[in-house]
Order: sequence, then C-alpha cells, then structure tokens
Amino acid sequence: MSIQFKIGFWISFVLLLSSCGVTHQVAVQTIEPAKVDLSSGIRRIGIINESIVKEFDQETGELEAWVRYSDQNISEAAKKAALAGLFNELTQDTRFDSILILHQEGSLQLEDQKFDQGIPWKRMEQLCKKYEVDALFALAFHETDTKISLRKTKMEKRNLLRERIQTKGHEITLETLIENGWRIYDPFDKQILDEITLKNQLVSKAKGEDPLLAFQAIEDRRDSLLSYSEKTGSNFGSRLQPHRQTISRPYFIKGSENLQKAYEMALAEDWQSAAALWKLDIAHTKPKIRSRAYYNLAVINEVHGDLQSALQLANKSNEVYESKMSEEYLVALSDRIKYQQQVEDQFLQ
Repeated sequence: MSIQFKIGFWISFVLLLSSCGVTHQVAVQTIEPAKVDLSSGIRRIGIINESIVKEFDQETGELEAWVRYSDQNISEAAKKAALAGLFNELTQDTRFDSILILHQEGSLQLEDQKFDQGIPWKRMEQLCKKYEVDALFALAFHETDTKISLRKTKMEKRNLLRERIQTKGHEITLETLIENGWRIYDPFDKQILDEITLKNQLVSKAKGEDPLLAFQAIEDRRDSLLSYSEKTGSNFGSRLQPHRQTISRPYFIKGSENLQKAYEMALAEDWQSAAALWKLDIAHTKPKIRSRAYYNLAVINEVHGDLQSALQLANKSNEVYESKMSEEYLVALSDRIKYQQQVEDQFLQ
C-alpha cells in the first residue's frame, strides 16, 4: 500500500467520522449568581487590615537578609494595594451607600492574639458603631515566602574600551509565593459571611557578577507584587457580583432534510431562517424528528435569552420523544432559571 493511498485513506476516514455527528454546538451566554450573597441590610462597608507581621529567624546569610528586607519593605505597600483593589471593586457596586478604608485603625490584631485568630466580635461591633458601618471586609493575612536559587553562569559586560566581553557571573531566581486571606464579618449577627485565600507565584530572574549584584539587578519585582496584591483585593470584591460565562449547547443537524438545511443557515448565523425550517419539522411524521425540532427551537430561544419559552419547548421535545439528551437539557434549563432568579433576588432587592 503506497504512502499516498494511506494518507488518502486516513483523510477520508477522518472526514467520515466528522460527518457522522448528529449535533453541532452553539455558544450561549449565561450569568451565574454571586458567590457571596449579602443581606440587603448591609449598605455601609468598612475595610480593615487585620493582618499581623510574622516574626522571622534573624540568623540568615547576607543574600537571604537582603531578600527578606526587600519583602518586608514591600509588604506594607502590598497590603495597601490589596485594600485599594477591594475598595475600587466595591465602589462599582450600586447596592452600597458608603465604603470606608479604615487606615487610621492600623493593624487591628491584638498583640497577644494568635496569628490565625480573628478580631474579637465585641471589638468589631464597637468599630462598626464608631464608623457607622454594617459589615467589615478584612484583609485577614498577607504573606510572602521567597525561595532563592543561584547558579553560576556567563554574562556580558563592557570593558574599558566599551567592548562587550564574556565574564563569569551568577544568575539568581526568586520564586515568591504570595498569599492573601480575606474575610467578611457581620459583627452584629456574629457571622463570617465569606472567607477565602488567594495564592499566586511570582518568578523573578537576573544576572550579576556576584549574587548580591544579581539580586539588585532584578527589575519590576516590586511593581509586580503590588499589582498582584491589588488584583487579589479586586478579585475578592468581585465575589459579590454575578459572573458571566460562555457555555456550549448541542443542537440537531441531521435526521431530516429541513434539519440539514437549517444547519447551513445556522452556520451563517441566519437563525431566523433556521428556526422557520425547524418549525416545519414540528409536523413531521416521525416523533424523533418532531422532538429534535422542538429541541432546536428551545436552544435558539435560550440563545436569545427567553428561558421560559425555551423550557416549554424543551418539555414538549421530551414529551414527544424521551431521550437522555432532552432530559439533561431540561435539568440545565431549570438550573439556569433558578440562577436567574437568584441574581434578581441579589440585585433587585
């Protein structure tokens, strides 16, 4: 068997497989409820920093000491960036009347508290009354842990004649794990309404004639750490908002001449003409084809946002001809309608 024949055979086989499918996919835009559901009585928000500075072993080498000193200097700015990210996110939420960052309170942890403990409820309630807020959004902890790796390498430098020459050097790699913990407190009901830890890793590299010069040659590390911290605050605040996503729904493209013609129109995004052909198949003599027509009409109604009509048509599809696909679609549509009601309850109360 020649190579050309083998290639031709496999191409034909792949095309045959691709043509055997009876469904195609269409994109559907959905909206999911917010991960955190706040009471309608929470209208005024206080943002606090309850993180504490961890004590480190001071017995380290010179390079480790420099990295640790750099991280500690960045830490306070990173916390402020995280709080600012949360503030900016919450100010876009029209449900809130006021949002305050309580910078003047400093770190609210008591000196004798353990690291993983929160602020006493009584103290938080006093804080809420003092600033006339209904809930506290807290940066519970902020940690960075940096692993240092060194290796010998070659690097370029200019000599006295301004010529580029190869010389011995060191390459440093800093792998920094950043963890920000967040909480939402309702001091009056003594409840933690949300709690999450967000993590990321930042890798920085640079070369220098010695390890310390290599560390000092690292650029943009501070800006990257601050940018990430700000993003964690924004991400935490976004948990109060519904989130949009794109999913795929299958629809039938085979079984009748109308289904096949409608598929060509659907590919051209002429959904109105496709729907007209599907409606013709509602009167088809075969129950299976009638069911597919109802199913496709349900899908296109969902694409256009009419979930109730989609549910009615999906029910009709399953009544005419029961199938696993139609049953699963009924469940998916029922869930979407339930989620839509949750979104309305969250944001129209």
